[in-house]
Amino acid sequence: MTAERRSGRMLSGFAIGLAAISYSLYVIHFPATIGLHVSGVIPSGVQPAPVNLVQYAATLVLVIAIGTAFWFAFEKHTGKLRSLIERSPQKPKS
Repeated sequence: MTAERRSGRMLSGFAIGLAAISYSLYVIHFPATIGLHVSGVIPSGVQPAPVNLVQYAATLVLVIAIGTAFWFAFEKHTGKLRSLIERSPQKPKS
């Protein structure tokens, strides 16, 4: 396997993973960012500088990790929950 093919597969896997957690990431990114700002992890009044770019990258990784944890806790089990609800006996309508 060529290096191009390996890197293409890795990039494809990364994109598929991000697509899987996209809704969780959408839901959690703003509250997580505000929480990190309030707790002092993200300083206010950030100016463009190399150290701030590193902080931004670290924040991005942290928010993606929080979104992934949120996905594992809730969204991953949606299919199982849906099938359980669909199999449950229905009460007759009166």
